[in-house]
Amino acid sequence: VVGRELTDLVEKNEQLIQEKNYDRLTGALSKNGILESMLQHPPEEAWVYYLKLNHLNQYEHYYGQSFSEAILKQVYDRLSSSLPAPSRMARYGDQSFLITIEEHQDEPKAIQQFFKLLQERPIKIEQTVVNLHLVTGLAHFPQDDATLEQVIAKSLLASQYATSGSISRYQMGMSRVLNYNKTMLERMQEALIEDRFEIHFQEIRSLQHPGVEMVEALARWEDSVLGRVPPDVFIHKARQANWLDKLEKHLIEKSFYRYAQLRENSRFQNTKLSLNLTSEMFLSDGLASILADYTNRFKILPQNVIIEISEQTFIHQISLCEVRLNVLREAGYLIALDDFGKEYSSLAVLETIPLDFIKIDGVFTEKIELPLNKEIIRMVKRLGDIKHARVIIEGVETQHQSDILKSLGIDLQQGYYWHKPECF
Repeated sequence: VVGRELTDLVEKNEQLIQEKNYDRLTGALSKNGILESMLQHPPEEAWVYYLKLNHLNQYEHYYGQSFSEAILKQVYDRLSSSLPAPSRMARYGDQSFLITIEEHQDEPKAIQQFFKLLQERPIKIEQTVVNLHLVTGLAHFPQDDATLEQVIAKSLLASQYATSGSISRYQMGMSRVLNYNKTMLERMQEALIEDRFEIHFQEIRSLQHPGVEMVEALARWEDSVLGRVPPDVFIHKARQANWLDKLEKHLIEKSFYRYAQLRENSRFQNTKLSLNLTSEMFLSDGLASILADYTNRFKILPQNVIIEISEQTFIHQISLCEVRLNVLREAGYLIALDDFGKEYSSLAVLETIPLDFIKIDGVFTEKIELPLNKEIIRMVKRLGDIKHARVIIEGVETQHQSDILKSLGIDLQQGYYWHKPECF
């Protein structure tokens, strides 16, 4: 009996070690497993790659967890069958892998080429073709640091500088940036707790009707240490730190609160609120309930709220966007396509997605004298008329620009000529 109990105990202990050191899904080492392996059998030299699969969470939102797990398993199988020896590989996070290649030579060029081919070869899950979006950070032990843990951390840091499909090599300056980022995140957390983020409104005017048709809510943050931090910077840093969701919910709530106060002024009683959302917030399952909570709490009708979504969001997730849009439109919210023409302009978006507004990016206003820009604005206006969507143009800074836009049929205008954003 004692022998049987000892056997069971050993087997149980081995099972716990297996669960602790290996990933159940892929069979790769776990985060803990690769650290233990490297400490027990430390390499003299090693190239450390941190490889992250971007957009995996979006596939999971749309197709489910089993779909994203199938992607991870296929990526692992491809990697593990092609890596040179000696090497180790671990699943290091929900959508990332850590790879160490122990070679006594310069950075392995074959690995760069392999990662490139890995991204160029789509993965097929059942009947769905998945294009991979990989970013990779690279650091060297012991060249970049004396401890393996720190080298791993530096490979993660380097990955933040990588674009899709590229490998970013760790550089000394990145640590200084990391320290600045840590300071910024600490200051942002304090600002969030102490409610130091402000909401400014910029008016959108109609040349055909008096008053203010809409106000766009714009987040602003001025810190006593960092000074004025642009919205694109603190949004990006919050995204990297994985608390963009918390920050954006706070900003949306504050926008509704300020807008409810604004409507107490008779000048803004017929003015609509325009909210610019990140792709993460728009594609999240809980957006409709978040908006419903705030509209009910602040006694705002959904038809007085315009949801702005960037063109880039639609291009990569057009099917999921249709699902989200249908839910919002059924609830009564209005939809605007923001920054049209800025980066990923596609007529397929206009063809597929039901819209109430199309916002033309200010890059066209800046050079409004160019015949091509005028023709593009005319084209968008015609497309808007076909879709029964009103066209708004941004970046209007002079009366001359406003007059030209009026001659092109654009009566909804936004920019410093009409109004500079302010905290009412």
